[in-house]
Amino acid sequence: MKTYCIGILWLIFLLIPSKQLMSSPGKNYYLIITREIFWDEIQPLINKIESNGTIVFALKLEEINNTYLGRDIQEKIRNCI
Repeated sequence: MKTYCIGILWLIFLLIPSKQLMSSPGKNYYLIITREIFWDEIQPLINKIESNGTIVFALKLEEINNTYLGRDIQEKIRNCI
């Protein structure tokens, strides 16, 4: 897992090795988790990554927090992944 800080924006980039997602051999998959307030700002990055042929799954931290079970946000993110 690589974590980059862009100003106050934290993004989490994860290469997803799931066999279910590997329906297209040779494709790379990235999961980007960001806060809702940065959603519009992250779209150019998503477009750039996708332009290289990488499949991007982008999720809002707030959606993960409201959808998945866990004691804290870290556990909810693990359950999401």
